[in-house]
Amino acid sequence: MLAADLFQTKAEKMRNLLLTSAVALLLAQPAFAQSNPVQAAVDAGIAELNEEGANITFSGSEVGAGNAVTYRDVRMAPDDGEVVIAVDFVTLTPNPDTPGEVTITLADIVNLSVQEDDDEPPVEIEMLSEGLFVTTNWLLGAAGKPMVEAAADSLKFTGGSADHPVLKALDVNAQGFALSFNFDENTRDAAANMSMDNIVADYTIAEPGGEGEIRTYAEAASQTLTFTGTRLPEDGDEDDFEAFLADGGSFELLVEGAGSTTRMTSTSPDLPISMDGTSESGRMLISMADGRFVFDQSFGALNYEITPNPAMLPFPPFSAKISGGQLEFRLPVAPSDEASDVKMVIALRDLSVSDSVWSMIDPQATIPRDPATLSIDIAGKVDLDKTVAEMPMADNPMEIGTVESIDLNEILLSGGGARIEASGAVTVDNSGFMPMPNGAVDISVDGLQSLTQKLVDLGLVQQMQVGMVMGMVMAFSKPGDGPDSFTSKIEFTETGILANGQPIQ
Repeated sequence: MLAADLFQTKAEKMRNLLLTSAVALLLAQPAFAQSNPVQAAVDAGIAELNEEGANITFSGSEVGAGNAVTYRDVRMAPDDGEVVIAVDFVTLTPNPDTPGEVTITLADIVNLSVQEDDDEPPVEIEMLSEGLFVTTNWLLGAAGKPMVEAAADSLKFTGGSADHPVLKALDVNAQGFALSFNFDENTRDAAANMSMDNIVADYTIAEPGGEGEIRTYAEAASQTLTFTGTRLPEDGDEDDFEAFLADGGSFELLVEGAGSTTRMTSTSPDLPISMDGTSESGRMLISMADGRFVFDQSFGALNYEITPNPAMLPFPPFSAKISGGQLEFRLPVAPSDEASDVKMVIALRDLSVSDSVWSMIDPQATIPRDPATLSIDIAGKVDLDKTVAEMPMADNPMEIGTVESIDLNEILLSGGGARIEASGAVTVDNSGFMPMPNGAVDISVDGLQSLTQKLVDLGLVQQMQVGMVMGMVMAFSKPGDGPDSFTSKIEFTETGILANGQPIQ
């Protein structure tokens, strides 16, 4: 699970990770006596890291005002050779007002050499920071409650080269970066926040062993990530997750972003297009609390302009738009004393494409070009007999639990002059050998016959296929109020299923 993956590392390993990733403790040997507590903690941490192959070195060190320790020409070159880090200096300053806290600062430029494939040269990346600092109580012992705070006015990453087989260019600039993390080792409660005021990314990659390059430019306004968790599992295995549920553990991850713009150009024969796009704000929530899981993602308007390369793809430029959308799932993950709510929402609103696309399939504009919409909103109640972790081991779906009720709040599909709608509610009697539904669903179909016939005339579908579809519609429906309109009421009763009052054979 997400929470387990994020926080399964034990406190000592997490401390070592901080030492490595901050580059602040890139030391190889004691330079001063153990009278300086920062120096002592650094020596102990570095000794352990070097035993694991970190290969951390420095050219010299000095102690300044307030017992601040500065290390010069720091370099870390692990045995695996995947990432080499070098920085001119790292300074660790104890906080005189908060015993146990240390603030880490480093040179404005940090050099990284990343090599993922032995057959390729390393990627050289330079990180340029303004106002970067990290404050933590982890180094000197956090008394069971480690914390980290970091901030920078700007973080800029540049790298790549025209000679590199994959990364030709990289330029990423984040403004107003902030990060905080707090953890209680006793209760295993955690809270974390990360935010950026603005981020701009411009990078070019080549297809390994192929032809062509893809350049992407993206700019996004405010981005935030917030995480909270209680009684988080330690190892993330099945038994630990079961205990997490039984103990009332919870987590919530919220990601929010403002509008963004994107431009992509490609000379690759596999993607011979250029694209410009804009998006409005969006959010994503993932949570688990009180035995219920929630995934809820929504986004605003999207607008894309796409221009194919005429030498490779003989299509005209076109655009695609959508006014917004949503994807939501709510479901229980463990048994409870009473039936639990479930919900599914899928929405794509006002999807449209430009006339240049329509003209390729319907040059005479016989099909209405109004935007298409898909909206599904279904709720219900279920009674679980097994937890999520036990479900894969069930031989029969009936062992997992029972469905108590289903509410079709809305099912809507519209586009091309046709519209299909359905709504209703059904309860389920689970007292017998087989579950027995009881309720009704109302269905209306408008413009479908006209649309399907136009598709036949355009040669997009066969007449036989349309005949079968319309035959089914007419068999279970009756004429509606207007032309090319059908309605149907499907009823689930104790004696069987009825369509407009007539039994379905």
